[in-house]
Amino acid sequence: MRDYFKKTVILAMISGIAVALYFLPEFFYLNTDGNSSAHDHVYGEWQIMKPARFFLFGEKYRVCTECGHSDYSLIVFPTLTHYLNAIGAIIVIVLIIRLLWKSEKIRFRTTPYYSESDLVFSTIHGNGVYELVDEAYFDPLNPKSDHKKSYILRNINTKEEFFAEAIGLQEQNRYAELVMMPVSRKEILWPFDIAVSSRNDLSDISVMTYYSDIPWEDKRKTKAFVLFPVNGYGNMINTETWLRKLSHSANWNNARVMEYIKSLLLIISGLNHAGYLYYDFHMDKVLVDQEDHVMLNFSHLIFSQNPSDDKRVSQDLSRYPIETAEPATYARKNKTLDVQCQNYSLCAYLFRIMFNRWPYDGRLLDYLSDINPQEHYTKYRKYQEMPVFIFDPSDDRNQLGTFTEELALIELWEKCPEIVKEEFIRILCWDNAQRTKEPYSRSADEWLSLLSQAGLIKLTNSK
Repeated sequence: MRDYFKKTVILAMISGIAVALYFLPEFFYLNTDGNSSAHDHVYGEWQIMKPARFFLFGEKYRVCTECGHSDYSLIVFPTLTHYLNAIGAIIVIVLIIRLLWKSEKIRFRTTPYYSESDLVFSTIHGNGVYELVDEAYFDPLNPKSDHKKSYILRNINTKEEFFAEAIGLQEQNRYAELVMMPVSRKEILWPFDIAVSSRNDLSDISVMTYYSDIPWEDKRKTKAFVLFPVNGYGNMINTETWLRKLSHSANWNNARVMEYIKSLLLIISGLNHAGYLYYDFHMDKVLVDQEDHVMLNFSHLIFSQNPSDDKRVSQDLSRYPIETAEPATYARKNKTLDVQCQNYSLCAYLFRIMFNRWPYDGRLLDYLSDINPQEHYTKYRKYQEMPVFIFDPSDDRNQLGTFTEELALIELWEKCPEIVKEEFIRILCWDNAQRTKEPYSRSADEWLSLLSQAGLIKLTNSK
């Protein structure tokens, strides 16, 4: 209560000064003729030229009885009404500022120290204390995120700046493990810190995005945030945009495409060797800069490889990219996200990049359109239910037709090295996708070796 009274008094003083400044012209109003006199003027009574009305100044004058010199002045407070108007203005200004202050839209620091309400605190690092610097609508590694809201938070000790994404309070521990065991931030956007706050002006920060049409939302007042460094990112575009720029040459015959695949495999290999599994193979998550440098955006689908990690239990299907999710996982045949899930999704994604088509998008789905997000989701739910590989030699139910584009894709497949085709068939076939037999997959390291053996990529001695 004492602090509230102190702040109110300060605001009243500021408001009073503001009103006083309005009447400052009274002290600087000069005679219009600018003449000086050799004697002391003897003035008569003041005569009103223009009465004051509300906050409009009035004017008055008087005349020297000896020389006729006129003296002009402003009329500021001629009546009680004007005093009441001034007092009312101060009260209104105080109330408006108090309202804004309470909503934390503006703040005046009454001491040289931070107050707890000014700050956002880390749940991990002792020196992780942040102040709100600015509001921004961006995610530097997500070109489609103009609608996403974030804030710039500055560490008051190191002066480093970060942007934030909201997570559920119950997810703090999992993300904290990632913060404590970082990987190379040159290859993937990686969390730097976890912070919590109950500030009203942080309640609408965008949450981690999922793939469903229904946004995830946490109604609790106290929020948890993942913090990422603001600087150090180039001009990135997502993979879909990048492939579109390559036009019809976006396939395994293009050296740039195979260099992209090599870079992606090296990143996934690095994550696996660091003890993580990655399940978010989506073209919005894999980004490319102007020099074809590949970088992954951060994902909530990164988990440790600890087999006892109960956080890897398969959860809401809306959290996974439906195009690359393993059909057995999508059908909930396996309860946890394991290495097979990652490697299957990696294989499906590689096929899409190398052949410009998803592996089960064939004749069985011809009757479904795909021109908006709703239709896309409907189509790929059916896609997951019928995982018949379009080039499976033992099952022709989903083979391609005779359209020019499909014939070109068949020719591209026939020219592909045999050892690569054999691996796609073995991994993407119905039995393996549904886990009706012992699952088979290839890791990122094994794909690097295979593609190098097929002559599609070149590996340096360091790999």
